[in-house]
Amino acid sequence: MTLRALVRYKCWKAAFQRTATYDYHGTPDTQGARGRLRMFKVVQAETAVQPKETLRTPEGSARLNSGHNIPRIGLGTWKSEKGQVRHAVYEALKAGYRHVDCAAIYENEHEIHWPVTGNIGPEVAPALKQTWKAMELLVKEGLVRSIGVSNFSVKKLESILSYAEIPPAVCQVECHPYFRNEGLLQWCKARHIHVTAYSPLGSPDSASMFRRKAPLLLQDPIVTAVANKLSRSPAQVLIRWSLQHGTSVLPKSTSAERIKANMDVMSWALCIEDYNRLCDLSTQMRMVNGSFWLHPKGPYVTLNDLWDEDECSSDAHN
Repeated sequence: MTLRALVRYKCWKAAFQRTATYDYHGTPDTQGARGRLRMFKVVQAETAVQPKETLRTPEGSARLNSGHNIPRIGLGTWKSEKGQVRHAVYEALKAGYRHVDCAAIYENEHEIHWPVTGNIGPEVAPALKQTWKAMELLVKEGLVRSIGVSNFSVKKLESILSYAEIPPAVCQVECHPYFRNEGLLQWCKARHIHVTAYSPLGSPDSASMFRRKAPLLLQDPIVTAVANKLSRSPAQVLIRWSLQHGTSVLPKSTSAERIKANMDVMSWALCIEDYNRLCDLSTQMRMVNGSFWLHPKGPYVTLNDLWDEDECSSDAHN
Protein backbone atom coordinates (compact mmCIF):
# COMPACT_ATOMS: atom_id res chain seq x y z
CA MET A 1 0.00 0.00 0.00
CA THR A 2 1.17 3.54 -0.69
CA LEU A 3 -0.08 6.92 0.46
CA ARG A 4 0.07 8.28 -3.09
CA ALA A 5 -2.44 6.03 -4.72
CA LEU A 6 -5.22 3.83 -3.42
CA VAL A 7 -6.88 0.96 -5.16
CA ARG A 8 -9.84 -0.24 -3.19
CA TYR A 9 -12.04 -3.13 -4.11
CA LYS A 10 -14.81 -5.07 -2.46
CA CYS A 11 -15.66 -8.60 -3.53
CA TRP A 12 -19.19 -9.53 -2.60
CA LYS A 13 -19.98 -12.90 -0.99
CA ALA A 14 -16.72 -14.77 -1.71
CA ALA A 15 -13.32 -14.52 -3.29
CA PHE A 16 -13.21 -15.17 -7.06
CA GLN A 17 -16.93 -14.49 -7.41
CA ARG A 18 -17.92 -12.79 -10.64
CA THR A 19 -19.59 -9.74 -9.11
CA ALA A 20 -17.23 -7.11 -7.75
CA THR A 21 -17.14 -3.33 -7.36
CA TYR A 22 -14.04 -1.17 -7.61
CA ASP A 23 -13.14 2.33 -6.53
CA TYR A 24 -10.05 3.71 -8.28
CA HIS A 25 -8.02 6.83 -7.54
CA GLY A 26 -4.81 7.29 -9.47
CA THR A 27 -3.24 7.93 -12.85
CA PRO A 28 -4.78 5.99 -15.76
CA ASP A 29 -2.34 3.72 -17.56
CA THR A 30 -2.34 0.41 -19.38
CA GLN A 31 0.07 -1.54 -17.21
CA GLY A 32 -0.55 0.09 -13.85
CA ALA A 33 -3.51 0.10 -11.51
CA ARG A 34 -6.24 0.07 -14.17
CA GLY A 35 -4.50 -2.77 -15.92
CA ARG A 36 -4.25 -4.64 -12.64
CA LEU A 37 -7.95 -4.20 -11.96
CA ARG A 38 -8.72 -5.57 -15.42
CA MET A 39 -6.52 -8.55 -14.66
CA PHE A 40 -8.34 -9.13 -11.37
CA LYS A 41 -11.65 -9.18 -13.23
CA VAL A 42 -10.28 -11.68 -15.74
CA VAL A 43 -9.05 -13.98 -13.00
CA GLN A 44 -12.41 -13.80 -11.25
CA ALA A 45 -14.35 -14.53 -14.41
CA GLU A 46 -12.15 -17.47 -15.44
CA THR A 47 -14.07 -20.34 -13.92
CA ALA A 48 -11.51 -22.68 -15.51
CA VAL A 49 -8.79 -21.34 -13.24
CA GLN A 50 -9.21 -23.84 -10.45
CA PRO A 51 -6.32 -25.42 -8.56
CA LYS A 52 -5.60 -29.04 -9.34
CA GLU A 53 -4.49 -29.54 -5.76
CA THR A 54 -4.53 -26.64 -3.34
CA LEU A 55 -2.15 -26.86 -0.39
CA ARG A 56 -4.37 -28.29 2.32
CA THR A 57 -1.92 -30.37 4.34
CA PRO A 58 -1.06 -29.17 7.87
CA GLU A 59 2.31 -28.06 6.57
CA GLY A 60 0.74 -26.25 3.62
CA SER A 61 -0.33 -23.18 5.57
CA ALA A 62 0.69 -21.22 8.63
CA ARG A 63 -1.60 -19.68 11.25
CA LEU A 64 -1.14 -15.92 11.68
CA ASN A 65 -1.62 -13.92 14.87
CA SER A 66 -4.64 -12.36 13.12
CA GLY A 67 -6.37 -15.74 13.22
CA HIS A 68 -6.11 -16.29 9.48
CA ASN A 69 -3.93 -18.67 7.49
CA ILE A 70 -1.23 -17.94 4.93
CA PRO A 71 -0.12 -20.50 2.32
CA ARG A 72 3.51 -21.43 2.94
CA ILE A 73 4.42 -21.43 -0.75
CA GLY A 74 3.78 -18.31 -2.79
CA LEU A 75 4.73 -16.81 -6.13
CA GLY A 76 7.39 -14.11 -6.14
CA THR A 77 7.11 -11.46 -8.86
CA TRP A 78 10.06 -9.12 -8.26
CA LYS A 79 11.97 -8.31 -11.47
CA SER A 80 9.34 -10.06 -13.56
CA GLU A 81 8.45 -8.06 -16.66
CA LYS A 82 5.05 -6.39 -16.50
CA GLY A 83 3.74 -8.39 -19.42
CA GLN A 84 4.91 -11.65 -17.83
CA VAL A 85 3.31 -11.18 -14.43
CA ARG A 86 -0.22 -11.77 -15.63
CA HIS A 87 0.77 -15.06 -17.28
CA ALA A 88 2.77 -16.15 -14.23
CA VAL A 89 -0.11 -15.43 -11.84
CA TYR A 90 -2.53 -17.24 -14.15
CA GLU A 91 -0.30 -20.33 -14.25
CA ALA A 92 0.27 -20.16 -10.50
CA LEU A 93 -3.45 -20.09 -9.78
CA LYS A 94 -3.96 -23.10 -12.02
CA ALA A 95 -1.17 -24.92 -10.19
CA GLY A 96 -2.82 -24.29 -6.80
CA TYR A 97 -1.04 -21.17 -5.53
CA ARG A 98 -3.08 -18.85 -3.34
CA HIS A 99 -0.21 -16.61 -2.17
CA VAL A 100 1.16 -14.01 -4.61
CA ASP A 101 3.76 -11.43 -3.62
CA CYS A 102 3.25 -7.98 -5.16
CA ALA A 103 4.37 -4.41 -4.41
CA ALA A 104 4.23 -0.94 -5.90
CA ILE A 105 8.00 -0.89 -6.42
CA TYR A 106 7.63 -3.86 -8.78
CA GLU A 107 5.10 -1.82 -10.80
CA ASN A 108 2.77 -4.80 -10.72
CA GLU A 109 0.70 -4.22 -7.54
CA HIS A 110 0.46 -2.17 -4.33
CA GLU A 111 1.76 -3.16 -0.89
CA ILE A 112 3.80 -1.62 1.92
CA HIS A 113 7.18 -3.16 1.19
CA TRP A 114 10.09 -1.10 2.61
CA PRO A 115 10.32 1.31 5.57
CA VAL A 116 10.25 4.24 3.15
CA THR A 117 7.81 6.59 1.46
CA GLY A 118 10.15 7.94 -1.20
CA ASN A 119 10.81 11.31 0.43
CA ILE A 120 14.24 12.91 0.75
CA GLY A 121 15.06 14.42 4.13
CA PRO A 122 16.19 13.61 7.65
CA GLU A 123 13.02 11.65 8.57
CA VAL A 124 10.66 9.31 6.75
CA ALA A 125 7.60 11.33 5.78
CA PRO A 126 4.77 10.64 6.14
CA ALA A 127 5.86 8.86 9.29
CA LEU A 128 5.73 5.07 9.37
CA LYS A 129 3.34 5.35 12.31
CA GLN A 130 0.89 7.23 10.10
CA THR A 131 1.14 4.54 7.43
CA TRP A 132 0.62 1.77 9.98
CA LYS A 133 -2.44 3.47 11.45
CA ALA A 134 -3.90 3.75 7.95
CA MET A 135 -3.34 0.03 7.45
CA GLU A 136 -4.99 -0.76 10.77
CA LEU A 137 -8.00 1.17 9.54
CA LEU A 138 -8.23 -1.16 6.54
CA VAL A 139 -8.55 -4.09 8.94
CA LYS A 140 -11.15 -2.30 11.06
CA GLU A 141 -13.19 -1.48 7.95
CA GLY A 142 -13.09 -5.11 6.86
CA LEU A 143 -11.14 -4.40 3.67
CA VAL A 144 -8.20 -6.66 4.57
CA ARG A 145 -7.76 -9.49 7.03
CA SER A 146 -4.09 -9.25 7.98
CA ILE A 147 -1.39 -6.60 7.69
CA GLY A 148 2.37 -6.78 7.87
CA VAL A 149 5.68 -5.31 6.80
CA SER A 150 8.65 -6.18 4.66
CA ASN A 151 12.35 -5.38 5.02
CA PHE A 152 11.89 -4.07 8.57
CA SER A 153 14.64 -4.51 11.14
CA VAL A 154 14.02 -5.63 14.72
CA LYS A 155 14.40 -2.00 15.82
CA LYS A 156 11.77 -0.81 13.35
CA LEU A 157 9.45 -3.67 14.31
CA GLU A 158 9.85 -2.76 17.98
CA SER A 159 8.83 0.78 17.10
CA ILE A 160 5.65 -0.44 15.40
CA LEU A 161 4.77 -2.67 18.35
CA SER A 162 5.10 0.33 20.68
CA TYR A 163 2.04 2.02 19.14
CA ALA A 164 0.23 -0.69 17.17
CA GLU A 165 -3.31 -1.62 18.08
CA ILE A 166 -3.00 -4.47 15.57
CA PRO A 167 0.47 -6.06 15.54
CA PRO A 168 2.10 -7.08 12.26
CA ALA A 169 0.95 -10.54 11.24
CA VAL A 170 3.84 -11.05 8.81
CA CYS A 171 7.35 -9.74 8.31
CA GLN A 172 8.71 -10.51 4.85
CA VAL A 173 12.51 -10.51 4.60
CA GLU A 174 15.34 -12.01 2.61
CA CYS A 175 16.18 -15.48 3.88
CA HIS A 176 18.10 -18.38 2.35
CA PRO A 177 21.17 -20.49 3.25
CA TYR A 178 23.49 -17.65 2.16
CA PHE A 179 21.65 -15.24 4.50
CA ARG A 180 19.86 -17.17 7.20
CA ASN A 181 18.66 -14.11 9.14
CA GLU A 182 18.43 -16.21 12.31
CA GLY A 183 18.24 -13.38 14.81
CA LEU A 184 15.25 -11.73 13.15
CA LEU A 185 13.50 -15.06 12.69
CA GLN A 186 13.86 -15.93 16.36
CA TRP A 187 12.75 -12.46 17.45
CA CYS A 188 9.62 -12.70 15.30
CA LYS A 189 8.88 -16.25 16.45
CA ALA A 190 8.95 -15.15 20.09
CA ARG A 191 6.35 -12.48 19.27
CA HIS A 192 4.13 -14.64 17.05
CA ILE A 193 4.97 -12.70 13.89
CA HIS A 194 5.14 -14.98 10.89
CA VAL A 195 8.16 -14.64 8.59
CA THR A 196 7.93 -14.98 4.82
CA ALA A 197 11.22 -15.55 3.00
CA TYR A 198 11.81 -13.75 -0.28
CA SER A 199 14.69 -14.45 -2.68
CA PRO A 200 14.90 -18.06 -1.42
CA LEU A 201 17.12 -18.97 -4.38
CA GLY A 202 19.67 -16.26 -3.56
CA SER A 203 18.39 -13.65 -6.05
CA PRO A 204 20.82 -14.51 -8.85
CA ASP A 205 19.27 -12.00 -11.28
CA SER A 206 19.89 -9.01 -8.99
CA ALA A 207 23.69 -9.27 -8.94
CA SER A 208 24.19 -6.58 -11.60
CA MET A 209 21.69 -4.25 -9.93
CA PHE A 210 23.65 -4.23 -6.68
CA ARG A 211 27.07 -4.67 -8.31
CA ARG A 212 27.38 -7.71 -6.15
CA LYS A 213 30.29 -10.11 -6.29
CA ALA A 214 29.21 -13.28 -4.55
CA PRO A 215 28.92 -16.99 -5.35
CA LEU A 216 25.62 -18.21 -6.77
CA LEU A 217 23.58 -20.13 -4.22
CA LEU A 218 21.98 -22.30 -6.90
CA GLN A 219 25.46 -23.44 -7.91
CA ASP A 220 26.82 -24.04 -4.43
CA PRO A 221 28.48 -27.49 -4.34
CA ILE A 222 26.56 -28.58 -1.25
CA VAL A 223 23.22 -27.43 -2.69
CA THR A 224 23.83 -29.30 -5.93
CA ALA A 225 25.08 -32.38 -4.08
CA VAL A 226 21.91 -32.55 -1.98
CA ALA A 227 19.80 -31.99 -5.10
CA ASN A 228 21.54 -34.82 -6.97
CA LYS A 229 21.18 -37.12 -3.97
CA LEU A 230 17.42 -36.53 -3.83
CA SER A 231 16.86 -36.35 -7.62
CA ARG A 232 15.48 -32.86 -7.12
CA SER A 233 16.43 -29.49 -8.59
CA PRO A 234 18.60 -27.07 -6.59
CA ALA A 235 15.62 -24.71 -6.50
CA GLN A 236 13.39 -27.38 -4.93
CA VAL A 237 16.05 -28.13 -2.32
CA LEU A 238 16.28 -24.44 -1.37
CA ILE A 239 12.50 -24.02 -1.20
CA ARG A 240 12.25 -27.12 0.99
CA TRP A 241 15.02 -25.75 3.22
CA SER A 242 13.00 -22.55 3.71
CA LEU A 243 9.94 -24.51 4.79
CA GLN A 244 11.96 -26.51 7.30
CA HIS A 245 13.58 -23.27 8.44
CA GLY A 246 10.14 -22.19 9.65
CA THR A 247 9.10 -19.62 7.04
CA SER A 248 6.71 -19.39 4.16
CA VAL A 249 8.59 -18.88 0.92
CA LEU A 250 8.29 -16.90 -2.33
CA PRO A 251 10.18 -18.47 -5.24
CA LYS A 252 9.94 -16.37 -8.38
CA SER A 253 9.37 -17.73 -11.87
CA THR A 254 7.43 -16.88 -15.01
CA SER A 255 7.82 -20.41 -16.42
CA ALA A 256 4.73 -22.58 -16.06
CA GLU A 257 6.91 -25.67 -15.67
CA ARG A 258 9.05 -24.19 -12.91
CA ILE A 259 6.03 -22.67 -11.17
CA LYS A 260 4.59 -26.17 -10.85
CA ALA A 261 7.93 -27.69 -9.85
CA ASN A 262 8.41 -25.09 -7.11
CA MET A 263 5.26 -26.34 -5.42
CA ASP A 264 6.35 -29.97 -5.57
CA VAL A 265 8.15 -29.81 -2.23
CA MET A 266 5.51 -30.92 0.22
CA SER A 267 5.69 -34.72 -0.13
CA TRP A 268 9.35 -35.06 0.84
CA ALA A 269 11.81 -33.50 3.27
CA LEU A 270 15.48 -32.88 3.81
CA CYS A 271 17.03 -35.22 6.33
CA ILE A 272 18.51 -33.52 9.38
CA GLU A 273 22.05 -34.02 8.09
CA ASP A 274 21.34 -32.33 4.75
CA TYR A 275 19.34 -29.57 6.40
CA ASN A 276 22.21 -28.84 8.77
CA ARG A 277 24.75 -28.86 5.93
CA LEU A 278 22.75 -26.09 4.26
CA CYS A 279 22.51 -24.23 7.57
CA ASP A 280 26.29 -24.28 7.86
CA LEU A 281 27.18 -22.63 4.54
CA SER A 282 29.87 -20.06 5.26
CA THR A 283 28.73 -17.36 2.83
CA GLN A 284 26.45 -14.96 4.72
CA MET A 285 25.41 -11.70 3.06
CA ARG A 286 22.34 -9.84 1.91
CA MET A 287 21.80 -10.23 -1.80
CA VAL A 288 19.11 -7.52 -1.80
CA ASN A 289 20.70 -4.92 0.47
CA GLY A 290 18.36 -2.00 -0.28
CA SER A 291 21.16 0.33 -1.34
CA PHE A 292 18.83 1.94 -3.89
CA TRP A 293 17.10 3.69 -0.96
CA LEU A 294 20.24 5.45 0.26
CA HIS A 295 20.57 9.22 -0.26
CA PRO A 296 23.11 11.68 1.18
CA LYS A 297 20.22 13.82 2.49
CA GLY A 298 18.39 10.89 4.09
CA PRO A 299 16.30 9.51 5.55
CA TYR A 300 18.74 6.60 5.05
CA VAL A 301 22.32 7.67 4.37
CA THR A 302 24.00 4.33 5.07
CA LEU A 303 22.98 0.69 5.07
CA ASN A 304 23.29 0.77 8.84
CA ASP A 305 20.58 3.45 8.90
CA LEU A 306 18.31 1.22 6.83
CA TRP A 307 18.92 -2.10 8.59
CA ASP A 308 19.94 -0.87 12.06
CA GLU A 309 22.86 -3.26 12.10
CA ASP A 310 26.56 -3.48 11.33
CA GLU A 311 26.75 -4.33 7.64
CA CYS A 312 30.43 -5.21 8.06
CA SER A 313 29.39 -8.29 9.98
CA SER A 314 29.29 -11.52 7.96
CA ASP A 315 25.87 -12.31 9.41
CA ALA A 316 24.53 -9.51 11.56
CA HIS A 317 21.68 -11.63 12.92
CA ASN A 318 23.79 -14.56 14.14
